[in-house]
Amino acid sequence: MEERVRELEERISLINAERERARRVLDDAVDSLNVPVSLGQSGDVSDVLESVASRIRSLIDVGEIAFFLISEDGLDFSREWCDPPESADFFESERTILVEDGTVAWALGRNKPMVMTSSDGTPLLIHSLTAQDEPLGIMMACIEGDPGRVMDISLAFVTVVLGAAAGVIKNSRLYRMINDLNGELRGKVSRLQESEAQLAEANQAKDRFLANVSHEIRTPLNAILGTAAIVRGKSPAEMDRALDVIKDEGHALLALINDILDLSKMEAGFLDMDEAPFDLFELLEALDGSYRSEAKRKGLDYSLDLSKDIPRWVIGDPIRLRQVLSNLLDNAVKFTSSGGVSLTVKSLRSDGEKLTLSFSVSDTGIGISKEAVPRLFKPFSQADGSTSRKYGGTGLGLAISRKIVRAMGGDISVESERGRGSTFSLDVEMALCDPPVVHVEADKERGSLRPLSLLVVEDSDTNRVVVEAMLKDMGHDVTAVSSGREAVRALSERRFDGVFMDIQMPGMDGLEATAIIRERGGPVLDRDVTVIALTANVMKEDKERYLAKGMSGYLSKPVRREDLAEALRDVEPGEPRRSVSGRYVLDMTGLVERMGGDRTIAALVLETFRSDLAKIVEKIKTSVENGDFRKVRMGGHSLKGAAAGAGAWGLKIVGHRIQTAAESGDGEMLSDLVEELILEVDEFEKSFSEGGE
Repeated sequence: MEERVRELEERISLINAERERARRVLDDAVDSLNVPVSLGQSGDVSDVLESVASRIRSLIDVGEIAFFLISEDGLDFSREWCDPPESADFFESERTILVEDGTVAWALGRNKPMVMTSSDGTPLLIHSLTAQDEPLGIMMACIEGDPGRVMDISLAFVTVVLGAAAGVIKNSRLYRMINDLNGELRGKVSRLQESEAQLAEANQAKDRFLANVSHEIRTPLNAILGTAAIVRGKSPAEMDRALDVIKDEGHALLALINDILDLSKMEAGFLDMDEAPFDLFELLEALDGSYRSEAKRKGLDYSLDLSKDIPRWVIGDPIRLRQVLSNLLDNAVKFTSSGGVSLTVKSLRSDGEKLTLSFSVSDTGIGISKEAVPRLFKPFSQADGSTSRKYGGTGLGLAISRKIVRAMGGDISVESERGRGSTFSLDVEMALCDPPVVHVEADKERGSLRPLSLLVVEDSDTNRVVVEAMLKDMGHDVTAVSSGREAVRALSERRFDGVFMDIQMPGMDGLEATAIIRERGGPVLDRDVTVIALTANVMKEDKERYLAKGMSGYLSKPVRREDLAEALRDVEPGEPRRSVSGRYVLDMTGLVERMGGDRTIAALVLETFRSDLAKIVEKIKTSVENGDFRKVRMGGHSLKGAAAGAGAWGLKIVGHRIQTAAESGDGEMLSDLVEELILEVDEFEKSFSEGGE
């Protein structure tokens, strides 16, 4: 009986011990449930994991513990926290093994504890950190003692604690992401507000610009049109004065257009800068001669001050440098009513091969307020909008000047005070060079040109008449045509010393005509004839493209007499001119020569081509109507080959153009070419019926 009582007492004691142990576990678990709140206020993942580890140790008897987290982008799985730090190598080794055997992937897929044995025999507790079914990582902990004594309720609370911790980590990431997005949004809002302010300022500048440009364009146009209206019937002296007015105002209008084009090119990143030797003294003397007289007309003093160490010959872009200095001197004279204007040039430093030149333009004019200085170098801006009405100008000059100077490796600045004048300064780096060798005899020989035979190709009646008149006034023999097709025809019937070729023309443009001129075995008599482009396209890449297409030179519109004269210096007189009537349409002589002089065979070839021509033309017309570009291309190719064999150069050219248009799918062009084809066929039949050449 006593033994039975002792057994009962022992069992009661064990039950009481287990109950006390369970009570302590429950108390610790309840305490651990408060962890997420305090962790959420921390925001630091390391602090979160350290607190979680402490709660886990209060629930289960564990020693070393580590947390591995998946990165926010899901591309990395790395150790985030470990205690003690020296156990890091152990956990890294175990992590590698568990990843390779798939245990980690399995643990991440279930939100339950898992007890297993490590590679060195240590009991391991592995549990995922999961928030709202999204695995964020795993916990690995070394169990001390018998794993079998770990209570299920303790493991259940571990799951609760880790789930709460995972929620805190996820919320922390979301909070940080929201903060980042808010920061980005605030930045975008700030940039948007700044852009709106800039847009409003740009709109105001645009309005001022349009008003100024309208004024600047209408002023010379009014003078040109008004002078032209009143000069009719006047005396020769009055006519000469009127022509001087028209010329001066035309140059003013051209200068404005050039400024707008310059700014457009610069904004697009196409600022053309040349590097060539030039005489700096000659440039400065030319400016001095021009602006000294301008200043004198306004009753102003003018001075040019050069330091003694200024070199004469340097390498740079004299045209752009003169453009900048001219703009500064223009403004200085324009905005100064009394006192004077000066240009000062100094050499700041030199390394033997390069030097820095400093240019300063000073005046005693109206000056600029401190508030207005930042606006000076912005496009379409002036210090005071009212100045454009009083003094004229668009506000482009200084913006263009700064871009040019910066392209030269320097910068431009201004010092000014309202009512006390201004000083604009710029520094540019240039290389030193020796004077170029001048071949006097060669220049004299080139300067004495005999009358040349010239072809002008221009679709604009006005431009064609102007260029033709200027060339004839120089004493040259000029033939003028209005299309690329007419140009090729003229060159196939007569030799010319040079061709002035418009680029943009309806039908066959200048580039296409030049390609035919340069074609080996083509219809023209002289495929090496000088071809000079006439175009309003002034971009550097346009010039390079024209030269690459076979053109010999380039002149920009509006063309000046001196530009034409300079271009003609490179035109060498060719062989004596001879006419070959009808060669463009049908080169019978060439066909006979290719047939070894046998006219019977040549006639047979020609008759065969005529019989095939109607079929080819009909096939092309039908295919164009049906929109079958493949058949059109084949028809154009057939026409090109057959016509070349028969010496019908005009039809051969049309066939090539039809083939090219079909390859690019240009239906509108093909419709025009069908009409041109019909005309060429009519001319061919007419030439054939007249016996060819």
